[in-house]
Amino acid sequence: MPNTTDTEVACTLTWTGGDDWFADGKPKDETLTIPAGKTVERTYRIGPSRQGTPPPVLNIRYEITAEGRTKHIPRKLPLRIVASLTARRVKGITIDGKLDDWSDVPAHLTNTRERVKYKPDAWSGPEDCSMTTRIGYDDKNLYLAVDVTDNVVVGSEGGSQWERDGVMIFWDPRPPNQRGARFTAPCKMVRIWAPDVTIGLQEGTIQGCRMVSRRHKGGYTVELAIPFSAIGKDFKPTVGGKPPISLEVVIYDRDKTATETTMSCMVLSSGTDRAYRTTVGYAAVTFR
Repeated sequence: MPNTTDTEVACTLTWTGGDDWFADGKPKDETLTIPAGKTVERTYRIGPSRQGTPPPVLNIRYEITAEGRTKHIPRKLPLRIVASLTARRVKGITIDGKLDDWSDVPAHLTNTRERVKYKPDAWSGPEDCSMTTRIGYDDKNLYLAVDVTDNVVVGSEGGSQWERDGVMIFWDPRPPNQRGARFTAPCKMVRIWAPDVTIGLQEGTIQGCRMVSRRHKGGYTVELAIPFSAIGKDFKPTVGGKPPISLEVVIYDRDKTATETTMSCMVLSSGTDRAYRTTVGYAAVTFR
């Protein structure tokens, strides 16, 4: 917490909500003084929590006295949370929209209202829109399988390409110490439409990318193989190292009723549906 003023600043730190997030229990309230031009740091140990558990909020109350007047400035800092996914080494993955060759890869489930970041009121439950995400890799490719639960799949009859169901996948291959907040090169994205028929083969907009979507009862599945060369320059998975890639998965779900058409978006990790603008909150992917 930097004090950029020319006077001493007092502040009170109070954490509210989300007690289960703290590895050593919720921190006690603290009042401290920050000298002019100085910075004070505090470190908190955060542990994993159950999906859907609201994150805690750090409430900071600043007190500044200058020229005989005291001013109080409140500020809230919600804990930014991201999903953590594990990519497993795989063999024999066939890009066909089926999951029978993914049995050894754990699935990350996303099925709560808290993950619906665009028009959450249009979401009626996991059967309306939810997903599981699986990630694998071999010596040449990164593989993704996203299984979407959707009780009303809207294909090309929706009209515009932005008015139909589908999945968008965004990734940021920049090293952690070089990542900025903006979605800019070398970040990339692909979109896979829900198929009109049983299976839809789609040509990747990323060179060498293979992807397919397949309908099934209660939804559809999309599957991709992305060459390392298409992910980023000199990209190479590091087993057990710092996450060399972060990514986001967004489901676009269009529902039609007798009186209106609604579109909502569910995201894997971040706090916004605008993954095409910011990479803040992308899921961290580690390799095993």
